[in-house]
Amino acid sequence: MPIASRVQTAAALALLTVASIGSARATVPVNYGTTELGQILSTCFYVCFGSNCSAPGTVSSIAVNPPFLVRGIRIAESESPNPCDPDRSLTWANLTLPRSVGAGQALVFDVDLLPISAGSVVRPLSVNGEEHFELQAFVDFVLHCTPSISALCLSDDRFKLRFQWRAFDGDNGAGATVPGSSPDSGLFWFFQEDNWEALVKIVNACSYNDRYWVFSAATTNVEYTLTVTDTESQVVKTYFNPMGSPAPAVTDTSAFATCP
Repeated sequence: MPIASRVQTAAALALLTVASIGSARATVPVNYGTTELGQILSTCFYVCFGSNCSAPGTVSSIAVNPPFLVRGIRIAESESPNPCDPDRSLTWANLTLPRSVGAGQALVFDVDLLPISAGSVVRPLSVNGEEHFELQAFVDFVLHCTPSISALCLSDDRFKLRFQWRAFDGDNGAGATVPGSSPDSGLFWFFQEDNWEALVKIVNACSYNDRYWVFSAATTNVEYTLTVTDTESQVVKTYFNPMGSPAPAVTDTSAFATCP
């Protein structure tokens, strides 16, 4: 019988209820809590077969609708203290399905909430064509931008910029701002505060093409999502770099049609 579990991978890792996902088809509620536009939250689930993961099996499909996205799949030994803990022994599977899960193994997958509209959000997550989890969240508007370790505020604090990254070993987190940004540009680091990863800037081109532009350059090949939120219009733009790909330059000259 397949067994599923979920672990929150935000500030603290906390193992929740283990649920059987067999003939009963009861869904396990997964509460992402409250967040705001552009604020990405990541949660980890794991699936295995047989009581105490004692049998092999195959996961042929995992499906969920936006604003939730399956960002990664890994294989872990189910006897580890927490299969969702970032660990370099995990095998990155690059979303390749079907995926065989051996006896004593768990298929670990990471699901991000990428909110681009406010309000209550409820979405089912299906494994092998059956709904097994109910993902829940509430998204608030961004009323203003206050600079913080994870948020850069540009253009008179109108635009709120954030990075969410995931490394090859499954570790993930929010990009951190580098002190000393200019009014329209700033820097982020992911792993070490003296090793900067990305430069981003907002260009006010309202007098040129009636747009605000977003430019970004990152020196990394880890997965990341940059979210830019216009706190006046509540419009969100996202820029995604997949795992293992050298980050391309972003030169979005039509990003925000929200002038003035």
